[in-house]
Amino acid sequence: MPGKSLLLAVAVVTLIGVGAPSPAHAGNVAEGRALFLRYCSSCHGAAGDGRGPVSVTLRKQPADLTQLGARYGVPLPAGQIARIIDGRDTLAAHGDREMPVWGQRFSDIYDAKGSLQGDMDVRIRKIINFLNSIQSPPAPGDKPPAPVGRVGPMPPEPDA
Repeated sequence: MPGKSLLLAVAVVTLIGVGAPSPAHAGNVAEGRALFLRYCSSCHGAAGDGRGPVSVTLRKQPADLTQLGARYGVPLPAGQIARIIDGRDTLAAHGDREMPVWGQRFSDIYDAKGSLQGDMDVRIRKIINFLNSIQSPPAPGDKPPAPVGRVGPMPPEPDA
């Protein structure tokens, strides 16, 4: 029976490790938070709740980003959220777009520094990883949300 005990121990260790985020993912979330604080928190707030210091001066209250999962599901659809952040998609229901088009802004930053725009996708992916980490848990009995708008792929993650 010693073989079965060893097999059981390996299975338990494997299962425990499955639920734990990898150090690389945790690093992406931390880097995403830093990017979020730099580019998004003045409107959306440090907690992502739409209550940043600039929000009181805007005509429309910024979105409570902790509730994106209730609308789009968790994990968030990265391709769709990226298109909203980088300006490829606008939300018609929101009227005029007050949110900066970060795709163009990030592109301008990289052009000025003489670097490649490819880093823009990495930054946006890290912000999305952070957004996934701040989603409020669904209320008991909530149905999973139906997809909203166009859903498309996000470029593949670069090898770590």
